[in-house]
Amino acid sequence: MRAIKWLITTFCILLIMPAIGQVSDTLRYKSILFEIGGGVTASKINADTDNEISTTDANYGVGYFFDLSIHRHLSKLMGITTGIGFVQNSFSYRNSSIGYSDNNILREATVDEQINSVNIPLLLTYEIHRKKIIPYMNVGIDYSYLLSSNATANKSYKQNNDNSHLDITFEETLNLDEQRNKHNLYARVGLGIKLKWDNDLIKLGISYNYGLTSLTKVVDNTLPDDALPLKNGYDFHLNYFSISVGYVPNIYKK
Repeated sequence: MRAIKWLITTFCILLIMPAIGQVSDTLRYKSILFEIGGGVTASKINADTDNEISTTDANYGVGYFFDLSIHRHLSKLMGITTGIGFVQNSFSYRNSSIGYSDNNILREATVDEQINSVNIPLLLTYEIHRKKIIPYMNVGIDYSYLLSSNATANKSYKQNNDNSHLDITFEETLNLDEQRNKHNLYARVGLGIKLKWDNDLIKLGISYNYGLTSLTKVVDNTLPDDALPLKNGYDFHLNYFSISVGYVPNIYKK
C-alpha cells in the first residue's frame, strides 16, 4: 500500500507542477506534455504448476487499452512519464490433471479469461530530438488495480477402465473476481517514435509488461471441481505486449 500511495502522490505532483521560468513557447512545449492514446494488447500467462499430475498450456489472447499520460522533462533527453488508463487483457489456457484419489479421472479445462484493470505507470523515459522524428524508450513499473475477471470454461471429465466409462463435456461461465489479486505490479519496458505533425505529435510505440506479482489469489488443491477451472495447485503471472498510438497536442501554442 505504501508503494501505491507513493505512485498516486507522484502522479498528482506532476499534474500540478508548472513549467519553470519564463521560456519560449518551444521550450515550454518540451517541458510538460499530455498524451491521449490507445491500442491493442497480446496477453499470455506464465503458469507454475506445483502438482506432478497437472500440466498447463497457455496461449495469447487479444485485448485493448486506452489511457491519458503526462510527461515531465527532467532534461533535454530524460523525463518521467505517468498517467492512468483502462486495460483489458484476454488470454486462454488449458489444464489437464489426473486425480489418483477418484479412480484416475482425467480432468481437462480449456479457459478463455478476460480481466479489466485500471493501470498507473511510472516510467523513466529517454528520447532523442530530431527535426521530424523523436525516437524514445522507457523503463519502469506499472501498478494495476483489477476491476473484474470473467471466463468461459469448457470442462471435460473422462474415465475409461475395466470398471466404468465416463465422458462428460460441458461449458460454463465463471466469475473469477474472488480468485484474482486486486493489486498487481508489472515491470515495463517500451520503445517507439514521436512524429512531428504541425505543432503537435503523433506517437507510435510498443511495450512489454512482465508480471512481478501473482495474479491468482487462491492456490488450493482441496477445493471442489466447480471452484476453479484448474483444480490442482496452480499459480500464474500475466505478461503482455502492447502496441499503441497516441496524440500529443501542443497545449502551449497561441
